[in-house]
Amino acid sequence: DKNGALWFSVADEGVVIISATGVKKLGLDEGLRELSITSICPLNNDRVALIHKRGMDVVNTLTGQIDYLGTENNLGNINPDLNASATAPDGKIWLGTEKGLVVFDPSQYVLPAPPEVKIGNVLLYANANLKTTKTTFRHNENSLAFEYNGIWFTDPSRLNYQYKLEGFNSNWVDTKDRRIVFPNLAPGNYEFKVRTSLQKNFYSSRQASFSFSITPPFWQQNGFRALIIVAILTIIFFLVKNRDDRLRRLEALKKEKIEFEFETLKSQVNPHFLFNSFNTLINVIEEDQEKAVAYVEKLSDFFRIIVKYKDKQVITLEEELTIAQNYFQLQRQRFGNAFTLHQTIDEQLLQTWVPPLVLQILLENVIKHNAVSSETPLTVFIYCENMRLNIKNNITTKRSMEPSTGTGLQNIINRYKIISNQEVKISKTESTFIVSLPLIKNSIS
Repeated sequence: DKNGALWFSVADEGVVIISATGVKKLGLDEGLRELSITSICPLNNDRVALIHKRGMDVVNTLTGQIDYLGTENNLGNINPDLNASATAPDGKIWLGTEKGLVVFDPSQYVLPAPPEVKIGNVLLYANANLKTTKTTFRHNENSLAFEYNGIWFTDPSRLNYQYKLEGFNSNWVDTKDRRIVFPNLAPGNYEFKVRTSLQKNFYSSRQASFSFSITPPFWQQNGFRALIIVAILTIIFFLVKNRDDRLRRLEALKKEKIEFEFETLKSQVNPHFLFNSFNTLINVIEEDQEKAVAYVEKLSDFFRIIVKYKDKQVITLEEELTIAQNYFQLQRQRFGNAFTLHQTIDEQLLQTWVPPLVLQILLENVIKHNAVSSETPLTVFIYCENMRLNIKNNITTKRSMEPSTGTGLQNIINRYKIISNQEVKISKTESTFIVSLPLIKNSIS
């Protein structure tokens, strides 16, 4: 042929083409009408004519398209002799046949118009094949049938069809049928396409199409889904809001309860202090009336100091140590050198926090429950370990114990339960008594 490829006819097998790109076979599946080719004639326009008893199949060497010349071109049933063909200098092809010589002029060769296809009817298959012109169908109108016809008057039986339904499948399907049914289609947008050809490669074949859509049921539509989502979000919003309101109310009640408990505990401090102070004053009056007067004066000064802390939940460790020193000096007036206090505190811990007056209460209890005299000196150590404030004293047992209400230590324990998740630790041996208080890192409003 024009491109240098060699064409061979093979008995009852069609044509084999050998070219620089390889070996290719043309048969019925590739669109030939006959497998017994008697002659092969190259034309001048990238085409090759294959001669057989039913006429001539003209193959485009570039595209592979095959055009058929037969009865409509006076070439039907010519029954040519084997290799009885020749090409004249003017390009005409001379064929020897049972009916005589046939002359074919390629310059006068006009490609036949390709066959057309038309979609005739669209049917609602589930409704007794009801014809319809609609393009939008409800979700329960989802079984459709399409009827179509190819237009080729010469020989309609030669027509081949291919169809596909875009949105359902993406590949062309070969068929000879002229009616296709699609049952139970899902909601969506579709386009039915059908095409026809005289050959099986469907090169430049014409096609017809029909676009339609199937609407989803209302519960699957975006508007309904959006409404459901809005309703769910609204319900969630009100549930969360109701939960938050309930938690806020509970938190407010809890806070009020804590504040009430704390105020109750704080109100116990001053009576407890007064109770112990009056006991001490009674002892001082019995021993020395002048010392008792001085004690009352210092006691008055001390009360003025602690009044400013009565409404606070916590104060700094530095402020608490100052109160403890004032109280110690107040008691030192009574006991002299028999009562000593030693402090070992890291400066970095002075700005941590403790409930107010805890050291004063603990010093009161130490004096109350121990004998203090030159024969039985009482020593208190205040020091910090592992973010805890420790108050340690030696035990000097009294001959007769003063009545105790048990208010002091329990007051401290209860206050820590309210403002901190750390506990107060108390340990006692035969010779020592230690109370360990947690230091609070942050202030509590």
